[in-house]
Amino acid sequence: MGWDLPVTGTVAAHLLNGREGRPVDLSDTLVITPTKQAGRALRRELARLAAERGTAVIGAQVVPTSFLFSPEGAGPPVAGALVETAAWIETLQAAPASAVEPVFPGAGRRESLWARQAAASLQQLRSELCDGGESIRLIVERHAERLEEGERWRAMAELERLYLARLAKAGRSDGCDAKIRSAARPRVKAEIRRLVVAAVPDPSLLALSALRALAERLETTVLVQAPEELAEAFDEWGRPRPEIWKDRRIDLEGGHEAIRIAQDAQAECREVIRVIAESAGRFNAADLAVGVADPALTPHLQRALGAEGLEFSDPAEAPLAAHPVARLANGFFTCRRERRFADVAEWLRLPDLLAALEVEAGATPHRVLAELDDFRIRHLPVTLDDALEHFEDTRYRHPDRRPEAFAALGAALRWVERALDPHHPAAERGVPLLQSVYRHQRVGQRTTQDRDFRSAAEAVMEAFAQVEELKAAGFAPDDTEVTELLRDQIASGTYSADRPAREHDLYGWLELAWLPSPLLIVTGMREGAVPDTRVRDPFLPDTLRRQLGLRNDETRLARDAHLLTALAEQRRGGGRLVITFARTGGRGDPQKPS
Repeated sequence: MGWDLPVTGTVAAHLLNGREGRPVDLSDTLVITPTKQAGRALRRELARLAAERGTAVIGAQVVPTSFLFSPEGAGPPVAGALVETAAWIETLQAAPASAVEPVFPGAGRRESLWARQAAASLQQLRSELCDGGESIRLIVERHAERLEEGERWRAMAELERLYLARLAKAGRSDGCDAKIRSAARPRVKAEIRRLVVAAVPDPSLLALSALRALAERLETTVLVQAPEELAEAFDEWGRPRPEIWKDRRIDLEGGHEAIRIAQDAQAECREVIRVIAESAGRFNAADLAVGVADPALTPHLQRALGAEGLEFSDPAEAPLAAHPVARLANGFFTCRRERRFADVAEWLRLPDLLAALEVEAGATPHRVLAELDDFRIRHLPVTLDDALEHFEDTRYRHPDRRPEAFAALGAALRWVERALDPHHPAAERGVPLLQSVYRHQRVGQRTTQDRDFRSAAEAVMEAFAQVEELKAAGFAPDDTEVTELLRDQIASGTYSADRPAREHDLYGWLELAWLPSPLLIVTGMREGAVPDTRVRDPFLPDTLRRQLGLRNDETRLARDAHLLTALAEQRRGGGRLVITFARTGGRGDPQKPS
């Protein structure tokens, strides 16, 4: 397709080429894009081009590569995350030493914390192998001669077999296995006749398996963002060939003016603002796009740009653990487990809990907080029980030390004690607690805060619902284990935050090729972010990744060299590309430029 024009426009023009009708019907076409954000950009461009023609587009199915192996169809239901983790924990704790020791030397007593951490590492390994259409068993069967640690891999294959057997006993199938089966027989709508792979520079091997299966029965076109003379620099699916791209020179128009070096994150944000200011005479606000190669820079950028009156949205999923609903649930788990007064005091400072206490216990927030600080200074309680004992003791003679001097705090602490309810499992008490706290609030759909609350609350409730799936699947972890599983689930979860309507988004590295903006500033271009290299993987070192055909440092370098070249060529002569990076990270750690 060349690379002197925005990929969004060239892909949309290709899809509409030769299509007539009012409206234009694309219901026979399946379009694969590298990310959801790229798909949204393409749909907007299709609508714009159609509007220019005085018509509209209907039926276009634009999806990311993950659509190709959605685990659907017959067979046992796919296990949820908690069930998979519980099956791994049970497997690891019950497996013979001959299967565990080669994988985790010195495993010892295999206590709960060790089992959860070991389970997480094996789940991560299977997820990465699944990305390549492999499992541990298949690696051992197909590539035994390439494995330097053959005994370790055979032991992991035995653990995987025991894990899958435990899932089967529970009437569940494994998510990774379900994806591999689905990729071998991808399902699309009956009316689909045409497949378009739209500028996807690094589809996984699993995605390629599905694409090959679809190409056997659909008219298939692979669109590549590059000029025709570079056709040999890509394979048949549009992936850059590492042997060509690893040494290819990338010419940035403007030389040193195109690369800005800052001391730290704050200075890098100021550099971005400086570039915008010096470009004002040549570009307007609508011409600007900002990319973030290092996601850790996003909050710094939003604050710095916002202070200048430039409001940017972060379209990425928000971390669930930071939302008040999740913080309330996590505070409940922490206070219930240890009953330390310091944890209770921190929990009581949550605004949602304070608001509920005013209604539930008649304790006004300002009185609770004032008495809380005074009580800690005067009585130095270590546990919740120490504090509650004070309110049952009437021997205090000094007026400001008597229980009635802390009436609001006493009411709050008694409410907390009832809410923690150590006589019932945490999973059973968590949902009633959340209902009790929020039942006095009215939540609609009008405000961003309301919509965020609904999304986060659904994610938290889904975590609690998975506890019921644990029981239905025949797992019976104790209350402490369930609590830790829930905490892990919430800590790793995300929710779809409702972003206020703003002129600009902050885009991730893989979305930048889809931006038509003449002025593009790419921030956070440090080594380790672009390319996103993997360091010291305990199971899949880079040499083994290359041997197995999985994504590796060479393929990532080739992909990113191609993308950066395309970003530069697209703006050569009429636009501007500026790259920034900082010498130190958020914790003062030294960084290298990409």
